[in-house]
Amino acid sequence: MIKILCKICCFFVISNLILACNTDKTTPTHLAVDKFVPHFPDDWMGCWKGNLKIYGHEGVKQEVPMAIEHGKTDKTDEFSWALFYGEDKEKGKRDYYLKVEDLEKGHFLLDEKNDIFLDTYLIGNKMISDYTVEGNQITSVYTLEQSKMIFEIFFSVESGKRESGDSVINKDTIPGVISFPVKAYQRAVLHKKLPCHD
Repeated sequence: MIKILCKICCFFVISNLILACNTDKTTPTHLAVDKFVPHFPDDWMGCWKGNLKIYGHEGVKQEVPMAIEHGKTDKTDEFSWALFYGEDKEKGKRDYYLKVEDLEKGHFLLDEKNDIFLDTYLIGNKMISDYTVEGNQITSVYTLEQSKMIFEIFFSVESGKRESGDSVINKDTIPGVISFPVKAYQRAVLHKKLPCHD
């Protein structure tokens, strides 16, 4: 394990030296840092609309209209947090609340109004939840940019998991690792709409 860590450290040291020696002051496109740092709650309030693409191993399986609506309530630590799927706004509505648990730590609680609560974390410009339900592992990510919201769902299953490691190789202790089959991915690029309703 020590040898592995040393190799990783050496890689990062060499990479940083190469970057430091670059005399071109222009930041490469792939390394450009987004200057937009969203402020909660104001920047996260509003409406975004677009299409959700559902991917399988063979590519896009389905595409449906999608909208997100976030709003303030009469409580300073609670916000309406709604999702809309499809053309029918009533049948496709997922009406939740986002509640502040610890703002300094970026910790929130997504209340699905059915006795289900999902811990949600604000990291940079991303709002992330990770949870399991009936053997399925789901990670949802909201990424807020200046004029758009990117919504992603990663879906994997516990059945068919692969266990490896948990061994000793050349006196190095290798930790146990469990990997899971990834079955689906959803992604929507939603553009901010002003006003929210026509």
